[in-house]
Amino acid sequence: MEEMLAEAATAAEAERNNRSASQDEEEAEDEEEAALLHISEEEEEEEEESVEDEAAGVQEGAGAAAEAAEAYKNRRREQKRLGVCYERRRAMQVELPLD
Repeated sequence: MEEMLAEAATAAEAERNNRSASQDEEEAEDEEEAALLHISEEEEEEEEESVEDEAAGVQEGAGAAAEAAEAYKNRRREQKRLGVCYERRRAMQVELPLD
């Protein structure tokens, strides 16, 4: 009878050890998952910052392109105006006879 009690106590202790090991393993998995989530959140934040930086660069580029387009339109307008003035002045010139 004592042997049966000793075996039962040993089995109960082994079961407790298995449960403890399982709990330790679960806790380790939870900690690993939490660490991975933390890393994932950091990567996501870095990606968001990268996208924001890229968007700011695109906006700056768009602003520069708009300025360049405006400057081009102004140059063309000025060239046209000068061309019209030249044509008017030329039309007003009178050819004198050489005699």
